[in-house]
Amino acid sequence: MKTNKNTMSKIAQIHKEQLSAEKVELGVVDDLNKTLKSSQDLEKEIKKLNDLIGTNRKYSSDVFKDSTKFKKVLEKASDRRAKAENEFISAKQALERADKDYSGAIKRYKQFDENADRLVKKRKPLIKEATKNISSFNKMIAQAEKAAKDLGVKIPTASFSKMRDRLNKLIKIL
Repeated sequence: MKTNKNTMSKIAQIHKEQLSAEKVELGVVDDLNKTLKSSQDLEKEIKKLNDLIGTNRKYSSDVFKDSTKFKKVLEKASDRRAKAENEFISAKQALERADKDYSGAIKRYKQFDENADRLVKKRKPLIKEATKNISSFNKMIAQAEKAAKDLGVKIPTASFSKMRDRLNKLIKIL
């Protein structure tokens, strides 16, 4: 009877250990799914901000190039005024127009550049959270793989690894 009681106790202990391991495994998978959802949202927002930053940087560069053209027009207009008094009125108008265009271009250049800087600042906390998620992925994937190895099962972690890699790539852009 004593042997039977010891056997039953061992069976109960093995059963408790298996249940405990399954709970740990399910908890890690739940945590991974939560982090995946958060990371997917981050990915969308960071991509959108990256696109906006790139667009603003391009516009800023284009407007700056235009400002160089306007400056040359301004210089030519000033030279014509000095050469001939009878062309003074038309040269003066060209000078005023070029000055206005140049000033407007510089103003737009600054606006686009400031907008891009604001977007970069807006993106910083997202990058920080993405970095945190990458770290969480690394830890939880390692835990899941260890648990799977200990239990002799296979836990699919490829989708989590892919999200981690995509986030890594996104935070290095721009």
